[in-house]
Formats: sequence, C-alpha cells, structure tokens
Amino acid sequence: MQTITVGLLGFGTVGCATRDVFACNHDNIKRRAGRDIQIITAAVRDLHKYQVAHSSINFTTDPMAVVNDPNIQVVVELMGGTSVAKECVLATLKQSKHVVTANKALIAEFGNEIFAYAQEHGVIVAFEAAIAGGIPIIKAMREGLAANIDIITLHEGNTSLNSCVHLTKQWNIDLRLYVKYEGLNPTASFKDRGMTVVVSQAVHEGSCTILCASTGNTSAAVSAYAARVGMRSVILIPKGSIAMGKLAQAMMHGATIVQIAGRPVKHLEAVATAIRLGNSQSWDKAVNAQQTSGGWFKACTDEEILAVQRLLATTEGLFVEPASAASIAGLQQDIPAGTIPAGSTVTGHGLKDPDVAMQQCQQAPVQTEPELAAVQQVREKLL
Repeated sequence: MQTITVGLLGFGTVGCATRDVFACNHDNIKRRAGRDIQIITAAVRDLHKYQVAHSSINFTTDPMAVVNDPNIQVVVELMGGTSVAKECVLATLKQSKHVVTANKALIAEFGNEIFAYAQEHGVIVAFEAAIAGGIPIIKAMREGLAANIDIITLHEGNTSLNSCVHLTKQWNIDLRLYVKYEGLNPTASFKDRGMTVVVSQAVHEGSCTILCASTGNTSAAVSAYAARVGMRSVILIPKGSIAMGKLAQAMMHGATIVQIAGRPVKHLEAVATAIRLGNSQSWDKAVNAQQTSGGWFKACTDEEILAVQRLLATTEGLFVEPASAASIAGLQQDIPAGTIPAGSTVTGHGLKDPDVAMQQCQQAPVQTEPELAAVQQVREKLL
C-alpha cells in the first residue's frame, strides 16, 4: 500500500488537532483513503514545546525546510497570515506538491493567483476552513494524487458545526449535541460535496450532458454544477407532489425537466419529501449498512418531524427541511435511552420545502396603519 507523507506548516490548535485525528483514526483513515497517510514533519515556532509530546514527528522552525523536503508529498498550511504563507504555498506548488490550507485570508486575497499557479504545475490546492479544531483533508489528498483533472467547484464545504445548547436544555438532556448545517452549501444541501467529484469526472471524460432521476437535492446540485461548466442537465421526475423549492433550483439553472406519468413503485405520503420512499431500490444496501455498523432503524411520525423542524428554527436559529429534521427527531427518541451518542448532521435548507414550513406558521402578521402613533402602539403591545 502506498504511503502519503504529509508536512504541516504550523502546529497550533488546528495543527495539533489534525495530528490527533490522524493518530486516533489511523486504521479507519487508511481503509477509507486506500493509502497509509503519515505526518512526518511540522514547522513550529518553539521546538522545545512539542518535541517531547510528539516524538513521532520531526519539528523545525524553518517552514521552507518542510516545503523543500523531498520526502514530503503533501503540505498542509496552517500558519495563518498571508505573506509567509503565500511564499510557502507558491514554493510548494512549484515543486508539484499538493497543498491543503485552512487560511481564509490567504485564499481571499491571493486565491486566484494561487489556484492559477497550481493549475500551471498540475497540482491541487484544497481549501476548507478549520471547523472544530480540524480540517477534512483525506478526500483532497486521495483524489488529488489519483489523477490530475480540472476540478469543477462552487466552493462547497466549510459548513458550520453548531452546538445545540438551547435544544438540549429544553429536552433536559445533559450532553453536548452538535448539528452540522449542510444547508449552507452552494445549492443548500450536502449533495454538493459529491457533485463536485461527479461533474469534474464527467468533464474529464468528455461528457456534454448529465442526467439524473431525482425529486430533490440531487437535481438541484446536478443542474448547478452542470451550469457552472456549461454542460446540459436533464432531470427525470415523477408526476405528482414535488418540493417546489428544489424543482425551482433545477429550473433556474437551466435544466430540462422530464416528468414521467405513473408511479412504478409504491407511493408514500410523508412531509419529509427528500427521504420519502416506496419500494426502495437500495433497501438491501441500507440493511447491510445497518447490520455492519451495529446501527438500527427508527420510525418517526410526520408530527414528530415537524415539531423538531420548528424547534430547531425557534431555539437554535437553524431552518432545515423536514427530511433533515427527521434525524434529530430520531435523536430525541434515542438519546434519553442512552442508545446513541451526541452528534448529528442536517442537510437540506428549510427553503427547499417552503410550503410545509408555512403550514406550521399559524401566527398571522400584525396589521397596523402607516402612522408613527399606530406603530408605537404596536411596539408597546409587543414589548
């Protein structure tokens, strides 16, 4: 198995957390990446601060020593600032080494120059701002070293990780619950993370049209990324109840919509349209995933899902679609029983299905005349 060697420029909070992620999850990362990934060198300000605690890593106070080390294949820039960081990144790219950075300021100020320089030298600059003390770099390294292709991106990722302190307090649960808000992706769902790979590969293979059968988030992502690169997109949907927020996205991105009459599979009525299935074509895979992971299936009613959707919006300021709220509804059942640890991912934004959201908002707008005295009177009532 090939070993990928990594050098870190910086070993502060994010650098240490990155090293810890690799150390604690070494076998899992190795299996998923298909490569053995080793951090071998890190540039730091104070050698004595780290050498004892992290004896497996070679430390240096010279960032360029990491950049110029012929044994390092990927450089992760975690220094902060722009001047020295830019110099190191460009020097790394010049040597045809891939770069991963969490430096927002660097990309904002010199992003165009850096990405153009990377393309010129046939390598990749992967950017994802630090979240919860770590950065997701395995995917970038695996794909970046596998093939040199043009990456079609809308700068997906970098979504927020939110601590749901008010929600757990209301549930009277003594634990830390985090929600990964994937609705902040370009087309407002996690589908964008995979679509950058799909469309990049399609372009690499010379395709001019991309087609998918989807009633929701996938169709929105396909059409957006196809539009980004000038490809034609075709979306197949069944005739019937479709979340208009998602269909509107595909149509605005110029997709050709093909509506098929009839329902070849059993149809279910449910508010969570993104996960509403009849005879699932992936049922066997779902069962296998459940069994091999030691997981379980959980049923949630429409009422439970809608209640959690509303609760997330009113207590945490997170507006998600019903399908995303379903995972939290399941958590609400399982966490008190001690069968599941804290942590959940919500994907689609609430505006994906605005009709369902509006049906829950029963309070009518307060009416008033366009006069100062009338407005002040309303203010006094509300306060």
